[in-house]
Amino acid sequence: MYTDSSRPVKMPSYKIGIGTQYVHRLKGRDDLLVGSYTTGHYSNGQSGCAFLDGHSDTSPECDVQYASLTSDTSLSTLLNRTNGNFSTNFTEVEFEYRIVTLHDYQPREYQSFIFGLEVYHDKLLYVGDIGGFTERDIEIYGRTRLRLGYKYERPISSTFQAMVNVLFERILDADLRIEANRYEIDLSVYRQMIGLVVGLSSGHDNYNLRFVDAGTQFSIGITWKAFPFFDWG
Repeated sequence: MYTDSSRPVKMPSYKIGIGTQYVHRLKGRDDLLVGSYTTGHYSNGQSGCAFLDGHSDTSPECDVQYASLTSDTSLSTLLNRTNGNFSTNFTEVEFEYRIVTLHDYQPREYQSFIFGLEVYHDKLLYVGDIGGFTERDIEIYGRTRLRLGYKYERPISSTFQAMVNVLFERILDADLRIEANRYEIDLSVYRQMIGLVVGLSSGHDNYNLRFVDAGTQFSIGITWKAFPFFDWG
């Protein structure tokens, strides 16, 4: 937070989708296989040219600016942080293998191995010509994101539980000017549903059109879980 400029104010980011989830308990074991599928729309609700402040995304000046970009251009320097447009539709598929350890028939700890794939596409719900990307933008941001993750959670006392979350993300087809990799690690300590989380991330920014930015950031905040994994009685 302290490394971000407060001017201009950070643009909003909207990610709205519909999806489903499937959970299967392995026969004769306590381990779980979890799958999820989500598809929808992702945008920031802006209309400005992404790399030219003061002009709309559909203006001739914006077209000229895109045409002038070269392999040596610093996209992060040109990025319109005031009202640059970012818009795409997306589909995300995720698979999780969760190893659960029981004690007296109650969960004592669990660890999860996660594989995810997110694809940006032009048509909303695969049929509607609404809110899709432009070819010039998707060539920069890339269509496909691969994610690998690991989670570990267990109680550390009668009232507190701790969780470690590690995530690796790679943009498989981004422009060479984009940092393709992103690494995240965070530690959360919960008291029932409310917790404190500290995190460290490095690599490309994952906030809509700020994919062109890269760096390392430390964060701290409050988090909550509507459905705690452990039963507190």
